Amino acid sequence: MNKKALVIEDDKNIAELLRLYLEKDGFEVSIAPDGGKGLQLATGAKSGLVNEMLSVPAQQLARVYALHGTEDPVGYEVIEFVPYADQYDVWSADRVKLHLKVSRPGELWGFLKFWGRELFHYPIEYIDAFLYQCKGYWFLDDTLFTSRTGAIYLWFYDNLGVEQQSLLPGLRDAMLSLFDRNTYRAYPVLSMLIQPALYTWLSLLALACAIRRRDRGVAAAALCLLMYLFTVCLGPLVGNRYSFCMMTGAPLLIGLMCTPRAHNLPETGKPVCRR
Repeated sequence: MNKKALVIEDDKNIAELLRLYLEKDGFEVSIAPDGGKGLQLATGAKSGLVNEMLSVPAQQLARVYALHGTEDPVGYEVIEFVPYADQYDVWSADRVKLHLKVSRPGELWGFLKFWGRELFHYPIEYIDAFLYQCKGYWFLDDTLFTSRTGAIYLWFYDNLGVEQQSLLPGLRDAMLSLFDRNTYRAYPVLSMLIQPALYTWLSLLALACAIRRRDRGVAAAALCLLMYLFTVCLGPLVGNRYSFCMMTGAPLLIGLMCTPRAHNLPETGKPVCRR
């Protein structure tokens, strides 16, 4: 097996010098000018398709087809742009988005015009498709996002070929039992903590409290989380791996709201705490 080395260096002269030394020692060398390119080379990541950005529109048109089929003439037009519309699934857009006919600029523009036109004909179907797809982010007792896969993808790193080592051998089996097969739902508190929707509502609560307290810092942080949530809602499905930022950030914001703030009194100049 050939030894490989990745050099991340923005100075071309230094990078070439390192290449010479490493190749002399038998390494196959790749050079990246920055961290982003280096990460791409290290993981073999490729640029995403435009289909990823059209997950929600594809899902909405597929729902129109699922409910009305070819009884409505628009069904034939849906199939032209979304060939897999007949595989519509309320919880995930993965099946319908992958084969969208939008690879060419003309096709993309045609798809967007068609989607915008049908918005006025099927507004309820569009709204329902969006709400079902992101249900796990706003409904606390949602089970759709775990109906086909585990709540936490423990097998994800196996697919990447990442070796896993643990000092607690039984931990992985316990995690698989709880989350890959979703038996965690038998434990109410744990089940609630796994729900992505919990952290959406905690973020909204933190924002409301920050506005009430006129705490601009916490309000700005809560808005950042909610803006991130909005972009996640435009994705193909609900998943804990997508809401990790919410799951770590929302409790922190609630903690900050429970912390008294220091104010300076004009008379003494000494800080005091107010809730």
